[in-house]
Parts: sequence; C-alpha cells; structure tokens
Amino acid sequence: MGPKSKIKKDEESYEQIAKGKRNVFVLKQEAKDAIITLTMYKEEINNEIKQITSKPPITESTPITSYRNINLPQLSLPTFDGEPRQWREFWSGFNAAVHNQDIPQIQKMNYLISCLKGAALQSVRAFDVAPENYEIVRQMLTEKYGIVDNNQITVQ
Repeated sequence: MGPKSKIKKDEESYEQIAKGKRNVFVLKQEAKDAIITLTMYKEEINNEIKQITSKPPITESTPITSYRNINLPQLSLPTFDGEPRQWREFWSGFNAAVHNQDIPQIQKMNYLISCLKGAALQSVRAFDVAPENYEIVRQMLTEKYGIVDNNQITVQ
C-alpha cells in the first residue's frame, strides 16, 4: 500500500470517527462538561463541610438559674431540744442547710446529732452515728415531733 492509499484510508477513518454518533469531539466536550459539573459539586460539598465544622454543636439548653454571689455571714446550724413548737423552725433550717445538700449520709448524721439537745438528743442516743442510721433517726424525729408532708411541716 502506497503513501496515497494510506492517507486516503486515514482520512476515511477520521471521517467515520468525526461523523459518528459519539465522535471524539462530542466525547471530549461531554468529558469537559462532566468535569465542570463535578468541580461545582465538590465546591458545594466543601462549603457545606466548612459550615458544619465551623458551627458550634447544637445542644438543648437547659435554663440556668443565676444567683448573685453576695457575701452573707455564715449561719450557724439550728438546734432542737425536743420542744414540738420549735420543730418546724428547726427542720426548715436543717433541711436547707444539711438535709438537701449533696453530702454523705454520715456527715448528715453528725450534723443532725450535733444540732440536737435535751429530750431530742436523748431520744436518738440508742442509735450509732452511722450512715445507715441517718434516715432512721430523721424519720423517727419527724414522726415524734412533726410530719413532713409535701414540704409542709405540721406539729403533732
């Protein structure tokens, strides 16, 4: 095959490719379009990732009660000598200062015993100062001197 026939054959091949349904030029343009589209998607995704990572996490906020810090004088714990009419005042103060605090039962028991005097102290002397006895002693005093019902204390 001579050079002229080779050139003619190459031209025919080129014509077939150029005129074909999915010729090289069309495929090349489709590839460029696809690259542009993919680049746009990539940029959108990167922007979304930046937004997500730059925002602080959304958490459910719980209302926080803010109290002003003021320097009040230290209050001494109330004492109770067994007088039923003084029970409500004693228990209200002890409840706020000790019972409702997040401290170990043994500390609550020590505070309770240190606040009792006279007949009230004598009525609990049989109990050892031990964490398991705090609730027992507290309930016994409540039954003897007053009833705690829905945060109301009544004298018996």
